Amino acid sequence: MNKKRIESPKVFISYAWGTKEYQDKVLAFATQLRRDGVDVVIDKWDLSEGNDTIAFMQNSINDKTVTNVLMLIDPVYAQKADDFSGGVGTETQIISPKVYKEVTQDRFIPIVFMRDEAGKICKPTYLQCRLHFDLSLVENYDEEYRRLVRTLYGEETYKKAGIRQQTVMG
Repeated sequence: MNKKRIESPKVFISYAWGTKEYQDKVLAFATQLRRDGVDVVIDKWDLSEGNDTIAFMQNSINDKTVTNVLMLIDPVYAQKADDFSGGVGTETQIISPKVYKEVTQDRFIPIVFMRDEAGKICKPTYLQCRLHFDLSLVENYDEEYRRLVRTLYGEETYKKAGIRQQTVMG
C-alpha cells in the first residue's frame, strides 16, 4: 500500500472525560503530538464556554483539513460509545457510519489509551474489528507512539520487502 506523504498533519482527538488524571494524560499526549509537528484540535483547547459542543464535534470530524480523527479508547469511552451517551456517544453517531461505509478507511484511528482493571482492551462495538495503536502499556508506549506519528505523516511503518529476481538454472 503506497501512502501519500502528509506535510502538515492535523488531528481531532475524541476521548471520554473521566478522571482529572486521565484528562491530564490526554492533554500530555496532545502536547506531545504538537511538539512533533502535528496540529491538534481538542475540546480543552478549542472549545470555549458558550460554544455549541455538538457543532464543535461535528465540525471537527467533518473538517476537510483534519487528516485523522484519533479515538482514545478506554473502558469509559467504550461504554459511552456503545450506549450512545455523552459527547462520545454523539461522536460515535457521526463517526460510525463513516467507519462502516468505508471499510478500507484510515482516517479514523482507534488508539487504546487505557485498559480495564484486568488489563483487557475495551473497544466500542463499531471498532472491534479495526486495527489500533496501543499506547496503554508503558513498556511499549515510545515505540507505538513513534509508529503513530509516522502514520500521521503518511509514512509506511512496515515496508514490504522487494522480490529478488531469480534465474532459472537449466
